[in-house]
Amino acid sequence: MQNRFLDTFLMKLTTMGRDDRPPQKWLFKACVRTFLMKSMKQSEHLVLKSKLPILRGKKNKALISQLLSDFAERFNVKIYNNSLNSNHIHLLVKAQTQKDLHNFLRLFAGQVAQRITGAVKGKKNGSSFWLKPVWKRIVQWGRDFLNLHNYIYQNQLESLGLIPYRPRLQQRILKT
Repeated sequence: MQNRFLDTFLMKLTTMGRDDRPPQKWLFKACVRTFLMKSMKQSEHLVLKSKLPILRGKKNKALISQLLSDFAERFNVKIYNNSLNSNHIHLLVKAQTQKDLHNFLRLFAGQVAQRITGAVKGKKNGSSFWLKPVWKRIVQWGRDFLNLHNYIYQNQLESLGLIPYRPRLQQRILKT
């Protein structure tokens, strides 16, 4: 089913605009939207950063762990590994659909921010709780998955104080 969809999508893309007609943007958007609703085969690495280093407090740690498991079950998101640090959370997850992952992140981030800050829906708060939008990347199975799993485990041990913090090398993105 999915291969037939992709074949049709690629055929329409290659034939669009051949007779001096502009390509139809709505067709492209509809095909991409439909493709995103399909099942996801790769896991993802997510990082949520907070402005304040308050995530590891006793109450907050229990609250975040409870919310994480509740929303993961509700939205069919499998959590392979997670690390709760003082100002950020690492997650290694796999969702059945992109929409499930979106809803999981939306509710999880919102509930954590509301319950930790005591914010009330409808009233303006002084500033946002999260520093940036969620950072995410697709993780390939095999070596990439294992390396990330070990990295998150190392983060857990460092945040608990069981091993000393080791600075990471910054990856540089070369502009071409």
